[in-house]
Amino acid sequence: MKIVHLAAGAGRLYCGSCLQGNTLAAALRAAGHDVVLLPVYTPLRTDEPNVSEPRVAMGGLNVFLQQHSSLARRAPEFVDRWLDRPGLLDRLGGSTRPERLGALTVSMLRGEEGRQRKEIDKLAAWLAADVRPDVIHLSTALLVGAARTLAERLDAPVVATLAGEDSFVEQLHEPYRTEAREELRTRCGELAALVAPSAYYAEFMAHYLNIPSERITVILPGLNLESYLVEYRAAADDSRRPEPREAESANYPKPDVVEPIGARPFEEQLANRSPEETPLDEETVDDVPSEEMPPIEQTDAAIVDVEHVPSEKRPFRIGYFSRIAPAKGLHQLVEAFRLMLRNPSLPPAHLVVAGHVSRGDRAYFRQVRRQVARRGLAGWFDYRGELDRDEKIAFLRSLDVLCVPATRPESRGLALLEGLAAGAPAVAPDHGVFSELIAATGGGLVYEPNRPTALAAALERLILNPDLARRLGRRAQAVVHQRHDVRNMAERMMTLYGTVCRGG
Repeated sequence: MKIVHLAAGAGRLYCGSCLQGNTLAAALRAAGHDVVLLPVYTPLRTDEPNVSEPRVAMGGLNVFLQQHSSLARRAPEFVDRWLDRPGLLDRLGGSTRPERLGALTVSMLRGEEGRQRKEIDKLAAWLAADVRPDVIHLSTALLVGAARTLAERLDAPVVATLAGEDSFVEQLHEPYRTEAREELRTRCGELAALVAPSAYYAEFMAHYLNIPSERITVILPGLNLESYLVEYRAAADDSRRPEPREAESANYPKPDVVEPIGARPFEEQLANRSPEETPLDEETVDDVPSEEMPPIEQTDAAIVDVEHVPSEKRPFRIGYFSRIAPAKGLHQLVEAFRLMLRNPSLPPAHLVVAGHVSRGDRAYFRQVRRQVARRGLAGWFDYRGELDRDEKIAFLRSLDVLCVPATRPESRGLALLEGLAAGAPAVAPDHGVFSELIAATGGGLVYEPNRPTALAAALERLILNPDLARRLGRRAQAVVHQRHDVRNMAERMMTLYGTVCRGG
């Protein structure tokens, strides 16, 4: 079977779809399957060996220029080729704010009826001449505008992975939001199959797209786990953890029980995905437009008194690993950390942060760091920058707890999953895939989203009970290594491909 994966690139940024697309393609090849991983818009950036093609389909510059210029839509082939050079396109990325891309998004979703029809025709012609696939897999349903043309000209079924499309679409301005939603619903209904990375997201998108839930197959994300296969670090390095308190440990309750997936009405779930956004701090609101900032619970801004921290103890390490952006909630973790450190009974703790800061989010991160300095946290805050794969795994192994305080529900939760694979227990908001991952792995605690006081309480619980943290980490690591091996993902995907190729 010849398989083509079309994966939307993000330029110089890491993105979950790029990482998972590359991981899946490599696993399918290792299993002996014929796979072409073709980047769309920009080259792919991954932290594993890149198995994608050295060319780019529907290059981002051509897509953008054809949206705004009839001359670009009539440009000769040599101009298109020059604009599609990977080295040029690799400089793109980090500027895909949905609120600025309404008209282009709708046009791309309209496919053969949109302004980028020439790009879709070029892709179909190349695939027909040089590849002749048996099945085509889109890394995101936002590429579904090309599906009708590809299916007709190549006589091949088209599958798409659902990966946060609603979050992007719901941030578009009207009338583009409604138009994009309708195009997405219509064209997704024409696909041979849809794949969701979690049961939560499958159910959510069945409602959002207004399609039967049985049309969506849940295939869990997969990881290359060999690098994570080490003995859980706690046994080898107990010296850096605070001593357990016997009386408190004995009386601690069991890990939180999360609300069952699907228990909340769909309308409530959709409303929670696009919260009203307000600034972090009234005094620094000029740094970041208010519409780009997620909500934060109001607390007093007293500077932390950290005189109680005993210097002879190695601090408990609270980690953040994700893209640094308002929707990822680093500012809420900083506020929770401040509240937590005001408790004089706590052992020492440090907040260690790693992740990419895009050009559009630099002002946000400057504001977060000013909050850190203003509230007396600079000595307990450590930013490690963007990490490659080896650095990432070492970072995750070093943590006592990983916190992914996303302000909105997410579909995949890849950063949290990687932390669990490394044996780090998690504290995560009780929404989206996070609730599902914590319930399935038993690997952490959940808290009420967008409430720093609730986040601080969950972190305190683990700091005061390191034995509980160890147990949660070990339990999650075992489950992740059973359920999320990339070979499992590849096997399930091949079963799906076989089904759609047989017309099932």
